Amino acid sequence: MVTTPVINRVALAFASFNLAFAAFTSLLVLALKDLFRWTPAQTSGIFVVVGITLTVVQVVLIGRLVGQWGEYRVNRYGMGLVAAGILLIPLAQSFGPLAATLIVLSSMLLAVGAAFVLPTARSLVSGLVPPTEQGITLGSLASLTGMASAIGPIAAGWIYDQSTLACFLFEATFCLLGIVLLGRSPKRVVSGVVVP
Repeated sequence: MVTTPVINRVALAFASFNLAFAAFTSLLVLALKDLFRWTPAQTSGIFVVVGITLTVVQVVLIGRLVGQWGEYRVNRYGMGLVAAGILLIPLAQSFGPLAATLIVLSSMLLAVGAAFVLPTARSLVSGLVPPTEQGITLGSLASLTGMASAIGPIAAGWIYDQSTLACFLFEATFCLLGIVLLGRSPKRVVSGVVVP
């Protein structure tokens, strides 16, 4: 397997993002119940909004954005949007009757960010290695992000029991860590192809 500092950094960036995203989605229902007294029916509406937003952004925007900005930038922006969406949800408590509106908007922001990251991560990584190494590299990436997705909810659950706000901060921090780890693109990667 080809390993370079860039590939290792990118793999850790996606693991960090997956840890945060899995942690967030696993505790969202509980957080909305505890912070806003939402019922499961109300919370399910958020998942519908997120699903529709994710689908529309992936179908309509991703191809154009990757062509214009490259996969590194799309992923960095996506991780930032997810972090912002996560942080805005607990702040909605300060908005009284507009809290539900802010939660929906935060969820949409988060979904746009996730739509930027989820479909482009693998093509970014595959563009950094020769074709003969793509299978093992993507398999290793899937294993690493899978472990992060398993650890995230456990860690976040423990943190949530200590402080709900700290849990949101934990999740956003790991999204931001993903941006830092991703770093700047040494070369531009567009649809899995490294271009000058």
